Amino acid sequence: KGCIIAADSLSKLGFNIDIHAFDIGKTHSQITSVLNNPILKQMDLIIGPAYQSQVSYVAKFAQENKIRTVIPFSSNVPEITTNKYLYQVVSPQKEQFPTLSEKFCEIFKDKHVIISQTASITTYNKSGFTDLLLPQLEKNKIEYTFIDDHKIASKIDSISALVEKEIIFLTPSSNEVLLNKLGEQLELVTSKKVSVFAFPEWSGYQIDELYSLPVYSFTSYYTNYQDARTKRFFNSFIDKFGVPSVQQTPNYALFGFDIFQFFIWNMNSYGKRFDKHLGYINHKGIQMNFAFTKVNIGGYSNLRIIVQE
Repeated sequence: KGCIIAADSLSKLGFNIDIHAFDIGKTHSQITSVLNNPILKQMDLIIGPAYQSQVSYVAKFAQENKIRTVIPFSSNVPEITTNKYLYQVVSPQKEQFPTLSEKFCEIFKDKHVIISQTASITTYNKSGFTDLLLPQLEKNKIEYTFIDDHKIASKIDSISALVEKEIIFLTPSSNEVLLNKLGEQLELVTSKKVSVFAFPEWSGYQIDELYSLPVYSFTSYYTNYQDARTKRFFNSFIDKFGVPSVQQTPNYALFGFDIFQFFIWNMNSYGKRFDKHLGYINHKGIQMNFAFTKVNIGGYSNLRIIVQE
């Protein structure tokens, strides 16, 4: 539905667009049946599939038939490293770390960073991020302090009392056991100038104590429902389909709208070889931002992220 709304708006600008929709189901036989449809080989662009289990089939088809294909949801796309016809919209978190480390220093350049060392628990360890972050902190002359994970609250308060700057606290882990203990400590912090940097998956654990202090996190998608473009989209949705779209993040209609707008606009502007121009194309959608980077000799991965409080 989001693709259709995007097509409507682009057609008013003179774009000539033919859309073919295929129900690929969830099974091997269903996806195979659709890929055997000869009309699919005539497409200029494929968007899909939705399910991880079907990505490899569509990726192979894209490569064999030289059709550019957008993988909208799956963050695990091994074929991206060798298949130049693939575009991965949601990148693996570890691939976002280089961009995130630079963004971190840009946003928190005036803060003092406290990093908790949590080497004793390795499951869901995020040390790959701190390995990239430390050189960036030093390059940008941002002060930081390491602490161990014993009596974290008292150590944060002590450092906060010694430095004039506001504090951003970071623990490089998404281990649920560790985060439960961390939540108990964060509730004990008395300083009013401490914020926490969280990884997106923390919210899934529903540990309320982790959010007892102001929290910053990062995401691949974010929607400002007060933005004029967002309001226009939801009004168009009601006009087109007679029912309101669910206002949740991620919103799958907005996925379709942003993806369709980005790819069709650039294919129209630069032709099928629009990938040659991706190095300097930055696009701000309603829910997602796009900045695609080539992966090895393969396809392209979207590394744009949003840091929010």
